[in-house]
Amino acid sequence: MRRTLSGLLPAIVLSLLLLRPASTEAQQATVHAVLFYSPTCPHCHKVMTEDLPPLVEKYGDRLSIAAVDITDPVGEHLFRATIDYFGLESPVGVPTLVVGSDVLVGDMEIPARLPGLIEDGLSSGGVPWPAVPAIRQALVRAGVTRGDTVTSADVEDTAAARASSPKRIVPDSAPRVASGASAVASDTPVATSDTSAVLADSAAAPVPRAGADTGAVSMTLPAEPRRLGPLEAFAMDPIGNGAAVVVLLGLLAALFISVRAAVQRPLPSRPLPGWLFPVLAAVGMGVASYLAFIEVTGREAVCGPVGHCNAVQQSSYAFLFGVLPVGMLGQIGYLTLFATWMGVELGPSAFRPLLRRFLWGTALVGTLFSAYLTFLEPFVIGATCAWCLTSSIVMALMLLVSTSTAHSTTEA
Repeated sequence: MRRTLSGLLPAIVLSLLLLRPASTEAQQATVHAVLFYSPTCPHCHKVMTEDLPPLVEKYGDRLSIAAVDITDPVGEHLFRATIDYFGLESPVGVPTLVVGSDVLVGDMEIPARLPGLIEDGLSSGGVPWPAVPAIRQALVRAGVTRGDTVTSADVEDTAAARASSPKRIVPDSAPRVASGASAVASDTPVATSDTSAVLADSAAAPVPRAGADTGAVSMTLPAEPRRLGPLEAFAMDPIGNGAAVVVLLGLLAALFISVRAAVQRPLPSRPLPGWLFPVLAAVGMGVASYLAFIEVTGREAVCGPVGHCNAVQQSSYAFLFGVLPVGMLGQIGYLTLFATWMGVELGPSAFRPLLRRFLWGTALVGTLFSAYLTFLEPFVIGATCAWCLTSSIVMALMLLVSTSTAHSTTEA
């Protein structure tokens, strides 16, 4: 009996030693992520106050998120280093969340993909902090980790992730940070098997010290963003916002001309051709329908060379009272204007004077609302939507045509 026990004892001890690490690892499995944000970004505010808190509450210590403010010099450096390390196209918008070798961008992709990544990460034993040397350094300095370094396995995993998928094209959102001359500009996926070169980034590009150099990294998600001043918002995209200001001045000029023409006599003697009105209504309806589609489906808009239309469409101002998409409101407006114009052209003569006044008044209200939205873009949102500017220009032209047509008919 004693021999049997003495023979079993080493086997029992060995079994306990083998089982204990697996159990401990399962208990300590944690998914680590880094969130890049701007305190003035409404999309970041949504992610930090609506999308992430339920996940943090659900997973507790099993989910660890470091928030990095890109408006801080240190945070900007970390963001640039991350862009370069993963070979992302520049410029890249925020919010951006890095989970292992997965990079999520925007307030739609983050809540859509993050829960699945967390579950997959926990089931596989956890996800370490991103293998970006600058991030690892910053976390050590912030006291989050103890001398955590980039390992060869980290580098190989990230290199494999880069090579297995095409280079990421990020959404057009604001604010943005360009990665400078070191940014990858080609369409070729970036991958490297030279572990020593990547590990050397830690020494070659140390985190800059800006006073207390850990101020950009926080383990607490900020609850409220700082409000942008008008000049700060304009400076986020001077070219696109400058175009919005030009359009805004044109809208104000159209309003002045139309109101002045309505209250003064005599009015200009050369009316604009009436056939312009249905053409403009068709163009406006097309633009409004596209914007409504983008706002309802949450898809990325095809933007022109000027402005950041997705930043505008993803802002809280894209919905009236937080419910009705502004694009859908535009559809209603253009349909109403076209139906009224048809009544003026084909309706009973007795109702035409009233319909002309209603047509002019509706176009006036539409132009006023367009001016309000155009003002928000450069001075509140800090981004400009080329589609929105197009709609505003169309509405102003419809106002001028309705003013001119009403006068010519009156004079007749």
